[in-house]
Amino acid sequence: MDFPQDKPSNIIREGVCLLGGVVAVLMQVAHPKLALAASEHSNFHEDVWARIDSTVTYVYVALLGTAEEGEILAKSVKARHRSVTGGEKELSYAASHADLLLWVNATVYSGMINVHERVFGTMDTDMADRVLQKFGRLGALLTVDEDPWEWPDSREKFTDYWHKMCTSLAIHPTESKKLQATFFNIQKHVPWPSKILFVVAMPFLRAFATMSLPDQIRKQYDLKPTRSTRALDSVVGFLMRKVYPHLPFRLRQWPSEYMLGRARSRKSFQQGGN
Repeated sequence: MDFPQDKPSNIIREGVCLLGGVVAVLMQVAHPKLALAASEHSNFHEDVWARIDSTVTYVYVALLGTAEEGEILAKSVKARHRSVTGGEKELSYAASHADLLLWVNATVYSGMINVHERVFGTMDTDMADRVLQKFGRLGALLTVDEDPWEWPDSREKFTDYWHKMCTSLAIHPTESKKLQATFFNIQKHVPWPSKILFVVAMPFLRAFATMSLPDQIRKQYDLKPTRSTRALDSVVGFLMRKVYPHLPFRLRQWPSEYMLGRARSRKSFQQGGN
């Protein structure tokens, strides 16, 4: 039995879309302000796995949970964002600024949907626009009243925004590459026995990321496509297209169900984020 792809929520539930997070992280820290913020205010270097875990939890709660659940978790995220400020002149930043939230939201959407379409094929225009609007909730929940949220209302407009950003971004000269190096050594930060899995998987994930990044960003990271990179990425592509769709849909949606269930079981979540 196939898992129906006729609803945005079902598309988001596909576990394979989490692969898009590999690209999303690298695209986020390609933004110099976000790279600086991550280095100065987060535990990215000390515990990159915890950072990824909290981000994935927020994505699933915001997009698949109830409206109230999304608002509860967003409240705690916004509270943390208030202290995330810094930088000077053209690199001054605040985590609550709509332009930075927009870019983070865009990287998550682009990463996950590109993977989905690589597996299941290109969405029709109507479904693509519906999924786009669903993803816009990620950043909308985190905006502050004085900073309006301007998420593209069509995939065509999103594509224009994406291309403009990709061609204009200049990665931070030091912090972006440090964060990239930390991310590609994630196996050092995950617990056993997951560590073994990541040691085996990382060459494939690195190849997948290298081949999936926009050319302009890939060059700035000094990630060069090679024969081995293309071969490893082809293996990933084969598994995604030929094996994954035939897995039971309960297994395919397990990551989202697990993350949602875990979030709902937390005492702070049950108490409304207080």
